[in-house]
Amino acid sequence: MLDLTNYRDYLSEKAHQVLSIAINESKKRKHNYLGVEHIFLAFTKVESEFFNEVIKELNLDPKFVIGFLKQHLNLNK
Repeated sequence: MLDLTNYRDYLSEKAHQVLSIAINESKKRKHNYLGVEHIFLAFTKVESEFFNEVIKELNLDPKFVIGFLKQHLNLNK
């Protein structure tokens, strides 16, 4: 799988966290790719306050959006 060691100097700590979590989400689901959906799910975890604020501004339920995203990821095995 992807080694992010060489990119640490180019990424903020939060960006590194997002990519690490996204890679783990992809591995957990036995996907052989890293997609935007993995990164978006990871972003919801690392930047949860910001995510919740933006989603609520769009009159959406953050839990619904995350659930929908997880369902989508589980269908793409």
